[in-house]
Amino acid sequence: PSIANLLLSVRRMFEGDNADPAQILKREAEFWAEGLARLETTKMAEPERFADVHFGAFVRDQMAAVEAIYDRFDLMLDGQVADAMRAWLDDNPRRPGRIQRHKAEDFGIASDWVADIYRDYRARYGYA
Repeated sequence: PSIANLLLSVRRMFEGDNADPAQILKREAEFWAEGLARLETTKMAEPERFADVHFGAFVRDQMAAVEAIYDRFDLMLDGQVADAMRAWLDDNPRRPGRIQRHKAEDFGIASDWVADIYRDYRARYGYA
């Protein structure tokens, strides 16, 4: 729902009250579900081309995630490059504060409908 919220904000600038939150969420959920399905098909055919990074793991330790990606593809992470990455992370910490969470119900759609669209993906990656 967060991408739908962004698009709703933009559409309201041009359409005002005519912007339809339910239509926006439905379209985006279906669009991204189709994209994930296509991605999974490609991943199954060419798994060597992909590295999965779970968002929670990335948030906990960005450098460990980067190192895992380099390892996955048998790449060497140059010390200077790693130092530059760490320096950037130190200079650009995550902003403290509450993360805004959007629910399907905020758009007039039942959460069960959205969960059903992503059921296979969520089960495959342990989000069920």
